[in-house]
Amino acid sequence: MNICIVSQNPMLVKSIELMLADKAFGMSVAKFDSTHTRACPVPGLVILDSHLPALEIQGFHAYHAAQLASIPVLVIVGNDPDPNVPEGFDGADTLATPFHRGDLLARIHASQQIRRTHGKTARVGALVLDLEAQQARIGEMPVPLTAKEYEVLEYLALRKGTTLTKEMFLDRLYGGIDEPEVKIIDVFVCKIRRKLKQLTGGDPLIQTVWGRGYVLRDPVEEAVVLPRTVRAVV
Repeated sequence: MNICIVSQNPMLVKSIELMLADKAFGMSVAKFDSTHTRACPVPGLVILDSHLPALEIQGFHAYHAAQLASIPVLVIVGNDPDPNVPEGFDGADTLATPFHRGDLLARIHASQQIRRTHGKTARVGALVLDLEAQQARIGEMPVPLTAKEYEVLEYLALRKGTTLTKEMFLDRLYGGIDEPEVKIIDVFVCKIRRKLKQLTGGDPLIQTVWGRGYVLRDPVEEAVVLPRTVRAVV
């Protein structure tokens, strides 16, 4: 599991790295801005330093809502009776400094347990995504997706009804590291559509928003019942 540490405090970052050095965690450090955060691969957990400047926390909150909404956040706070949790992260778990290795590991394990027991599936019409197993199916029929294709479809499903740009997909899939050409997103979507059409009887589910990107809309929610026309009797 990758852990993204969003902090400008080198001592805090080093302390966390040392505490987790013998565990199976990949770690990335992100100073939040459009460049550094993109360099942080999609994590299983974000550790957020509450002592970041307010503007940077606001920016990260917007980024988290758009790109990482399904990813839990652990907020590092000061050792105060009433810790200052940054606005927008009120429901996040907190860990007060100074903390011990056992405290950190307990919070990490708790965050993953919460993620496993809530929101195990995402549904869009007949499409069901098992977020834990990272598998998709139409009814009882599995959709044969590659790992990247699944990530694209999951991102669309978790942002159902929202138009996602190709740049957003690149951020999600590659995190700014060895990014291919943006056209790769068109290739992924084309392959996913073909596989979905084979199982839905022709409905590709994913719609193109010309000049903007792609959107996955629930056919049930999109259905509009038109009122019957009543002809006046003269």
